[in-house]
Amino acid sequence: MSFLLISGQNTIWFRFSFIKFISIISILLITVYSFFRILPILKRNEFYKIVITIIGICSGVIAISLFQGKNRIAFLFNFCVIFNCIAIISIFIGKYKYKIMIYMNKIIILISSISLVFYFLGSIFHVISPLSYFMLNWGRNFLTENYFYLYYSYQNTTLAGMVIPRNSSIFLEPAIFSFYLVFSLIIELFYKTTPSKKNIVLMIICLFTTFSTIGLILMLLILGIKFIFLPMKNKLGQYLRLYFIPIIIVCISISAYFVLLDKIDNQYGNKSFDVRMNDIEIGIEAFLDKPIVGWGYRYSDDYKSRQLTSIRGSDISGGSNGLIVILYQCGVIIFCFYIITFILGYKLNRKDNGGKFSIIFYIYLLIYLFTIPIMYSWFLIYIMSFGIYKITIDSP
Repeated sequence: MSFLLISGQNTIWFRFSFIKFISIISILLITVYSFFRILPILKRNEFYKIVITIIGICSGVIAISLFQGKNRIAFLFNFCVIFNCIAIISIFIGKYKYKIMIYMNKIIILISSISLVFYFLGSIFHVISPLSYFMLNWGRNFLTENYFYLYYSYQNTTLAGMVIPRNSSIFLEPAIFSFYLVFSLIIELFYKTTPSKKNIVLMIICLFTTFSTIGLILMLLILGIKFIFLPMKNKLGQYLRLYFIPIIIVCISISAYFVLLDKIDNQYGNKSFDVRMNDIEIGIEAFLDKPIVGWGYRYSDDYKSRQLTSIRGSDISGGSNGLIVILYQCGVIIFCFYIITFILGYKLNRKDNGGKFSIIFYIYLLIYLFTIPIMYSWFLIYIMSFGIYKITIDSP
């Protein structure tokens, strides 16, 4: 299950029809198993709440799809089938639902270790040759190097006049890889009782190889926050933590933001900031044209027609801002559904895990939702399912 949450939607693997089919079948089988396991132990009122919630979600989604007219089947499948399947699995796991994140952390550590081997021996030093090449459509077509289906390379960055490959591992882009790396870093530093220094160092090295602006900034902030909360026995350490460390963290973060925006080539070249601002502007315009139900799930033709080629060149995509994409594709109703499940999930998380981890974790999710298109990933759906658990099982 942990592997499916990582690989679903955001990996190159999921672009292969066979892998996608196997993943969906696996989710459905796990759901059937979970349903029949929880059915005998559910209280009657809990069962009714689950049924009413699922019917309510499906009814709302069906009603919205009638007015969208674009990609109806995919929209219904994602929100009626996949979402409710993951919600049922979350209910079955119950109090162990956070353990899934521990297992995800272990998988990310394994993926990261493999990626570093191929990144340095393949992309950097060319000791290992790619098994094959193929065209990946992500914003535009990229010639992608395939290293034994365990690592893919297609994006570069220009730094100090040098062209350097970016580490995207098995994911669609380095920024998405950084999303999971920062997640793993948060789990290590703020969730696990005994963090692994080896794993933390591994995550930090991998984050540097992604050259992801937001990933590196969040890494600095997370490490700084952890340092602030570390117990200090001597007065000098307490004094430094109280007065100087917060200032240093802010200065480093601001500097890193502007330096990296200026120096790093991502998939849009050196115009990353302009592209993201353009995404927000035209996304809001598209949303205001159809605010209630949106243009359609994963439908971005109208959105693309508004994009400024003077800024983007040939990189015409469906949008880099996940929250804006939800608004213009699915409308304000689905957007509110995201927000409500997030708030309920946060309350449940805060109750189960305390405020520090919950606040950091949900701020991290919101920041990435603002910067990369992870809005339909199975991992995010799993986090949203905490809100369904709160309504059905944890409610008084």
